[in-house]
Amino acid sequence: MHSRFTLLFLGVIGTLISGCFSEKAIEFRSVEHLRPETIGKETLLSMDVVIYNPNNWGCTVEETDAEFFIDGKRAGNTVLRTPTRLPANAEATIPCTVKTSITDLIKLVPAGLGALLTGKELESTTRGTVKVRKFIFTKRISFEVKQPIDRKLLNGLR
Repeated sequence: MHSRFTLLFLGVIGTLISGCFSEKAIEFRSVEHLRPETIGKETLLSMDVVIYNPNNWGCTVEETDAEFFIDGKRAGNTVLRTPTRLPANAEATIPCTVKTSITDLIKLVPAGLGALLTGKELESTTRGTVKVRKFIFTKRISFEVKQPIDRKLLNGLR
């Protein structure tokens, strides 16, 4: 009898506490500062993902599972470098690494050359999920960020 009451009590408290964290969707605003780190069998590119947390409570982004595309062609997988704190009602920049291969990069060469020579604008897409934690509660949030690639960004990859 006593353990049933304890279990019911913990269930009600857990429901009330999780209800206190009513959430607004976290906004993925942009991808910035795409730059090469290492070039070899496994090539690494760095980028910063700008996120806005519209909630009245902060949280921590613990991991990402995302893919990065340039002009619809896969460029690699995005990996979170370190867990990053998102302050309440604020924008934060999350440093990420794109793991790619020479084969994936070779597939991007025609689009990149076309963009540099003709001035055509390329579009980048980052799509996947992030794992966000607040206290003992975790949640996976799906996202997709599409944006044009700035010419200055391409010139920085030289």
